[in-house]
Amino acid sequence: MARLDFGAPNPLTSVEIDNLPWNIDQSAVKELLEDYGPVAKLTIKRVGTSSETGCTVVVELPSREKMQRACDELDLASKLGRTIRVQQAG
Repeated sequence: MARLDFGAPNPLTSVEIDNLPWNIDQSAVKELLEDYGPVAKLTIKRVGTSSETGCTVVVELPSREKMQRACDELDLASKLGRTIRVQQAG
């Protein structure tokens, strides 16, 4: 499993986004979340070696309110060609 880690995100203000494209990079994650404030930290977890598996990203946002809004607005949304799952990290 490849892992890109920029520090451990704070679970009180972090979201976990599942089913993103396997080859997603940090700039695409930041663009996806730009309406919810700047990304403080992020971790990309890749499973397997193909685009079929997708990946999970844990992202720290600036506040609990922005984290909750991201969960409410993005969970089950169609983004980047996939239906993503967004929930509070934990």
